[in-house]
Amino acid sequence: MSKGKKKSAPTAATVQSANLIQQNQNNTTEEEAQEVKCVQDKIWNCFNDIVPNIYMAERLLQSFREQYFSMSVEAFEENETTKRNFVWSFEYMQAQLWSLGNILFDIRLKCEFVDGNKDERIIAAHIRNEDEMRSWLQQS
Repeated sequence: MSKGKKKSAPTAATVQSANLIQQNQNNTTEEEAQEVKCVQDKIWNCFNDIVPNIYMAERLLQSFREQYFSMSVEAFEENETTKRNFVWSFEYMQAQLWSLGNILFDIRLKCEFVDGNKDERIIAAHIRNEDEMRSWLQQS
């Protein structure tokens, strides 16, 4: 007879424990995979929302530049009609800049949310700025 330890057959409890551990590991992996997929979906949704906003912001800026700042300072100073049109367009310029600010805020907010930041201070500041802009436009 050898003096080594005898290998005992696994008991039902040992087998059951091993199965539970394996099942728990599989569940954890599935849960992690679902979490990763959820994050990926959020990122793609955010990206798909942001791309048109970036395009719109770019077009607004280009239009703004072409419409109001297409001529040199000297040409602007010499043309009285252009000066009058510029002054009359001031409220429209304000509205365009306000729209541009809203688009950029929306982009920033979506990026913050995807990053996991739900910062109420950002939202409160934006609402405050919107209220200030509205009151300013009403006074004009």
